[in-house]
Amino acid sequence: MKLVWILWGSDTEKPWLEAVFIDKVLAEAGLRHMKATDDGRGYIYWIQEKEITNMNILDSTWFTAAGGACIGVVMCEDDIDGIQYFIGPAIGRDQIVDETWIAEHGARFPAIAGMALFHR
Repeated sequence: MKLVWILWGSDTEKPWLEAVFIDKVLAEAGLRHMKATDDGRGYIYWIQEKEITNMNILDSTWFTAAGGACIGVVMCEDDIDGIQYFIGPAIGRDQIVDETWIAEHGARFPAIAGMALFHR
């Protein structure tokens, strides 16, 4: 069993992803930092512990916009569904964490497009 710790933020209307950690101590440090640097905006921050499945990540590719937003497409394989492709946003700090996040929470990417993208 693998665990990740997800640091969320919210303005009480719409939550957003701040970071994903593979270490609980670092997640708690990130939470303390976010709370300490809030500047009176009144945002709410919390950590969610999440178990991740044993999905084998085979490959990934990344697209970055001029503003710095990073989108990834991940090719995965598991024992049940075989090869699958997922697309989603990435934090951009750690490739393994970003790949895992997209594989677990990303939207399914069409298999034919994935095969063309990864030349397989």
